[in-house]
Amino acid sequence: MKKFTTLLMALIICLFAFSNALTQTTWDSDNLAWKQNKDPITFSLYHNMTWAPMDVWGKDHVSQRVTEDTGISFDVEIQSNAQQLATYVAGGQLPEAVFVFGGANKDLLENYDICYAWDELIDQYAPEMWDLIDKSDIQLATKSDGHFYTLYTHVRNQEYWDDPGQGVSYGENVLSFRQDVLEELGNPEINTVDDLYNVLKAAKELHPEMVIYVQPELNGTYLSRCFGVPYSGTQGAATINDNGEAEWVFGQKDVLSPYLEFANKLFREGLLSQESLTYDQEQCKAAVMAGNVFCYAGQAYDVDQWNKALDAVDGNKAYYVALRKILTVDGELLVNDTWGSPGFAGFYITRNCKEPGRLIALMEYMRSPYADKLTQWGVPELDYDMVDGFPVQNEDYSWKERGDNVWYFQASFAVENMKALGTALKDERFAQTAHLVLDYKPYWKYDVNLSLIANAEANTYEGDVFATLDNLRKTRMSSIITAKTEEECKQGIEEFFAALDSAELDVYNKFLNDQYQAIKSRNAE
Repeated sequence: MKKFTTLLMALIICLFAFSNALTQTTWDSDNLAWKQNKDPITFSLYHNMTWAPMDVWGKDHVSQRVTEDTGISFDVEIQSNAQQLATYVAGGQLPEAVFVFGGANKDLLENYDICYAWDELIDQYAPEMWDLIDKSDIQLATKSDGHFYTLYTHVRNQEYWDDPGQGVSYGENVLSFRQDVLEELGNPEINTVDDLYNVLKAAKELHPEMVIYVQPELNGTYLSRCFGVPYSGTQGAATINDNGEAEWVFGQKDVLSPYLEFANKLFREGLLSQESLTYDQEQCKAAVMAGNVFCYAGQAYDVDQWNKALDAVDGNKAYYVALRKILTVDGELLVNDTWGSPGFAGFYITRNCKEPGRLIALMEYMRSPYADKLTQWGVPELDYDMVDGFPVQNEDYSWKERGDNVWYFQASFAVENMKALGTALKDERFAQTAHLVLDYKPYWKYDVNLSLIANAEANTYEGDVFATLDNLRKTRMSSIITAKTEEECKQGIEEFFAALDSAELDVYNKFLNDQYQAIKSRNAE
């Protein structure tokens, strides 16, 4: 009898497990919210990916396919100035949806009175979606009020950082040189910042007509990283000092000063372009495409894309090669990059949205493996083919025609990374990105506690302090770099840090570190 009872219980457990498996929600389930209503509808959308060649929904392959799958279209507005979103928020003029990157932008929208909380929308319109969301993604997006207003794109968690096969973002900042000029110089080794200085100086002597070094405001941090200036895209623009305390990246005088003095030296000797210090990505590209730049700082992805563009120009001789390492300073590798960001961008459903249920259902669609690849690679067998497990894009279509990497409202980093690695399977001349994303991975470390720090809210005491500090950074650092003499540069540095102290840098550092230590203690329990 006992044996029969045991067998019966085992059978019941198996049947329960089987029944549970049948009812478990997957990306292929028929009950997904986005599959229930595909009636045509158009929402208004604002986004700040100003580099995007697509500014109209429905003209590229990706947006056409999304509408075909879901019935949803967008009337799109791209940011025209950095204050535009704040103006919309203040005036109650937000569109129905907003897709933005940048901590300050996301902070504006993560407010219960301004945007719908996703957790409440999921409960109401797409409860099955809970089965499909990684809990760590929810943790990174949840605010102090207990709600999350988006799930961030391109999340990089501990599992990612522990995987050596996963490269860094192809937005990694690198340094690229004209290959033909390097060959004229005898292909000198560039291992230290002094080597870099000597090569730039030799290039100027050989080609006085050239723009020697372009360092744009956007994606121009390679040189500062060599001197140990930390990555500033973390929450609160915070880093961890040698004492294990969180502090503002640009408040570290002993780290920032040598970089500023070196950059000023390059400027004073006519090696660093002053004009370039205000360049955005398109302005930097235009300078490179003019064919007169020897060296530029930019994204890893840029070197291949811009080489392709140059290759299509009749009579062009320029081809750029990127350094595959960080340079040392006085024999030391000082790079100090910590990833402490919850993700890249967020899609927000504002209180002005007439049918928020349709948009949260769209987010369910966007998080699927299918839509993740669609929005980052393009339409399969039209925009790309799979080769040895990686996507290889069809060069017959331009980025504007494909529409990838703009409408990627719930994109994963792993899928982006596969695209970067896939470039190695095409023409090797345009495949540097695939190597660079792996070469630069060892320079990074990860701190989940840092990624959970809250940015200082606008119109709070700490928020006002941060705004003052950040404004000082923007106005003073460029003037220090472009000082006419070494003495003026050093005086500018002293005045800059004195101004930071007067602006209560200590208050902001305490705000960051109090949070960091509390989060660290909670996670250690």
